[in-house]
Amino acid sequence: MLKFTYYDKNMSFSSLFSSVGFIYLLKKIMKTKYLFLVLCLVAASASAQFTFLDVDGLPVNSGDVVSFGQGQVGDPDGFYNYFVANDTAEPIFMKAELVSADNADGSSFEICFGLCYTDIAVGQKFPNNGSVFIDAGSQTPSGNHLVNTLDNDTPMNFVFRFYQTDQAGTTELGNDFFITYFILLLG
Repeated sequence: MLKFTYYDKNMSFSSLFSSVGFIYLLKKIMKTKYLFLVLCLVAASASAQFTFLDVDGLPVNSGDVVSFGQGQVGDPDGFYNYFVANDTAEPIFMKAELVSADNADGSSFEICFGLCYTDIAVGQKFPNNGSVFIDAGSQTPSGNHLVNTLDNDTPMNFVFRFYQTDQAGTTELGNDFFITYFILLLG
């Protein structure tokens, strides 16, 4: 077997090392650019890619308050029906959480998001395990709602957070969406 080795008598060790250093630096820059590109793609895919919709299919803004009067309790008077739409070409997974409750503890409230949960508590996440699957370009089926089940004479305020997760429901992705269910006194 023949082996050819190129050796230039005029090449010094310093030029050899600078050539090797240049190649090393070039590879390092390419790795950095590649890493930057990957991080940009991850960041872009991590932003919220869902729309919260009311019963009429109209978009709801994060932070909106839905109000119900005293005596508007249970089905259908106190129901706030909603949908969550997936705005992407890929399936997404979602969860909800009761963030806070003023003048209440959640024991008189029901949330349906995938499944229905009654007697809820601040900090509780829905579903308790896993996440709600929403296929690409579709929305959750009917049946999702927020509802107060207690008729009393105290104004109550329930703040919910909806957010995107991984399939297991353990890693949060993107932006939060907040909605407040408010019971006001009439009279």
